[in-house]
Amino acid sequence: MLKSLFIVCSGAVCAALCASELNLYAAPEARGKGSGSSPENAARLWDHNLWKNIKKKLEKSPVTLQLAPGNYYTELPAQKETSLVLRGVGNEKHHFTLRGAENHGSVFARHPNDSREIKNNLFPLIVIRNNSRNIIIDGLRFTGNGLCSAALAVSRSRDILIRNCVWKDLRGAFYAASSADAESENITWENCLFENVGYDTRAHMLYNSNSSKKLTVRNCTMIDAYGDFVRFRNQVDDVTVENCTFIDNGKYDSSPMLAFPLFVTEQVVKKGGEFFSTGLTVRNNRFEFKKKANRNWMMCFHISGYNPPGREYLMSQKDIAAFNAMDRAAQRKFLDERMGLQTDRIRFENNTIINAEDTVVYECWPKYGSEKNFPPEEYNTKFSLGKALLEQEK
Repeated sequence: MLKSLFIVCSGAVCAALCASELNLYAAPEARGKGSGSSPENAARLWDHNLWKNIKKKLEKSPVTLQLAPGNYYTELPAQKETSLVLRGVGNEKHHFTLRGAENHGSVFARHPNDSREIKNNLFPLIVIRNNSRNIIIDGLRFTGNGLCSAALAVSRSRDILIRNCVWKDLRGAFYAASSADAESENITWENCLFENVGYDTRAHMLYNSNSSKKLTVRNCTMIDAYGDFVRFRNQVDDVTVENCTFIDNGKYDSSPMLAFPLFVTEQVVKKGGEFFSTGLTVRNNRFEFKKKANRNWMMCFHISGYNPPGREYLMSQKDIAAFNAMDRAAQRKFLDERMGLQTDRIRFENNTIINAEDTVVYECWPKYGSEKNFPPEEYNTKFSLGKALLEQEK
């Protein structure tokens, strides 16, 4: 009797909890009344009243916005509002979910009639910004040759889960398929596919930067990036890359699969500098290069320009000779003291690396005027960090 009563009560509680989530509906164009109350009355995705209602409802309950199948085109410059901006969306207690149609049937792209060569005023297809939080992006597809700065960008936001999404044949990505910057925190990409991404070598699959932290890339597959597969630039902290597959078929000029670059101009030095990211866990991944190439590196630390304040990132030929003569403990101490890499926070576990020219590489390029103090013939250098960081890896 008591057991039956418990089951009945548990079912009632579950029903109450399930009922508490509000479902709204959107499509590329409004349907029926356009209120968003049902699939037949789906709102236009970019309708300001729809998003005003979502923010209001999130104060009391979780909200899921279900997208209909179809093409969600960003049209520039004619219709700037078709760049979807989630500004200040979210609630600490109640999550918001933006969910695509089954089988990735909700497709985001730059409108095919827009010129591929329009490079001024680039917009992301979707951007999450201005302290948005507690958001799930689920099951969207991004594609197309029309230019966008990024397909899905996160800026100054936190607690964002991006899952089951596809970025495929996204040749119009000018900087990234997806990105997190400006102190964003706790951002996860999970069970996602990135394939054939990039406008040119400036375009990366994931581009994370500028003091963002607690970033996780999990159970993702990345195939053929024009630029870096995953990039962490300037003081990104606490990164995990796990259970992912990286494949370079030799379609584009090879780039590192995990990249930690800095670009330090004189102006950047005056503003305080850029610094290498710290806190990295790489485990249970497969890194495979199908064809031999000069930059077939699993991971790379790269510095272009000047030394930032308090760091000696530029390495001379003499520095490298001295470094290579050190034992592993001394090398790690050198990297910590001179470059602040915090090697005790860089961990590699159970990765498979196939046909890599090198595992972890450090390279320096004097640039932006620093050549006068750091002659390229002496400081344009590269050397391996494999012994120092992951000599146990295969």
